[in-house]
Amino acid sequence: MKKLHVPIMAVFLFFALLYSDCMAGEKWYTGGTLHSAGALDWQEAPYANKLATCGDIFYLALKKGMLKPSIAAGIKTTDDIKPFAIELTNKLDYAFRRDPDDEINRKLYINQSVASYSTLIMITGGWFKE
Repeated sequence: MKKLHVPIMAVFLFFALLYSDCMAGEKWYTGGTLHSAGALDWQEAPYANKLATCGDIFYLALKKGMLKPSIAAGIKTTDDIKPFAIELTNKLDYAFRRDPDDEINRKLYINQSVASYSTLIMITGGWFKE
């Protein structure tokens, strides 16, 4: 009877570990949906969505060969992108900081896009090739 308990416990442990991995949460770079969004959408989005979107934007620039070689050479894994995604997220948060007056906020940001500001931030930050 003892021999039966070991395989059952092993199977239980396997599924417990599998379940805990699934419940640990998604990776930082998944779930970005703001690529075509405007500043007003950005203001309302959760940080995880913003970070994943910025990771995607940076990765796209990398894959298109737009980044300076000194930056591109340092990217070996997805986690190497994260510091750039964090910086881009923070700069977009600052660029799209909410005005306390809702009407003024709407007028300021109604025509501002995440894509255009991301590009501007990456150019002025010296991330792109010249």
